[in-house]
Amino acid sequence: PAARKLQYALERVASTHQLAREINQRVHTKYDSTNPAHERKLLLIGFQGKDPATDFRGMGMLGLDDLVYYAKYYPMSSKHALECSHDPISWYSFAIVGINITAFAVQTLRTRQLQYYLFLNGTDRSVYHELYCYLFHRFNAYWSTLEPKPSIMDFERVFADFKIVMERQLTRRKLMMLRYDTKENFLSGHGHHIPPFVATTTAATTAVGVSSRVLQDEVVGGEAFEMETKKSQ
Repeated sequence: PAARKLQYALERVASTHQLAREINQRVHTKYDSTNPAHERKLLLIGFQGKDPATDFRGMGMLGLDDLVYYAKYYPMSSKHALECSHDPISWYSFAIVGINITAFAVQTLRTRQLQYYLFLNGTDRSVYHELYCYLFHRFNAYWSTLEPKPSIMDFERVFADFKIVMERQLTRRKLMMLRYDTKENFLSGHGHHIPPFVATTTAATTAVGVSSRVLQDEVVGGEAFEMETKKSQ
């Protein structure tokens, strides 16, 4: 019934505000080297910085949460990105790029660019983390395929171009989920952790009348992960 769908939509809008509050709280939670839980997270991603608190200052613990989620649930993609970051010419700081991507993801949340994405996929915090993983995966692909190869001095310009492409995808309501854009199949159980959002996505889309078949058709059509490559100038 229309009334039920309206109620669901209003509840989903309210829950996006709650998610924004949770994310902002993590942004303002500072990294604390005396906190064993914070230190364990650093070890999980192999952070090598001398003073992690300095690097995570801008995005607080959310920057670390995002990196840990990416490494835990998408080990193939994150390992490949880490390897690419060590390229002798096109190297970049894996952790610092991750923090920049966190800042971009938070920006899209605060400016309500994620409303449709959250309406479709749910408002659990893991759904936000899924966007982060997609962005990191796509940025690494974007950076690694530019010709001529960019250097770290090109990062600011390249990242600005990348954000424009991703914002365009959000505007066009593309399916920005890494599970549709990678060979990693965590549902097969091959040593992969299953992301928390998996069990809830189908129920959420069904509630608003979006079938899994529609989602599959969009993915097969290739539009879900359209990437506009630009040559480095």
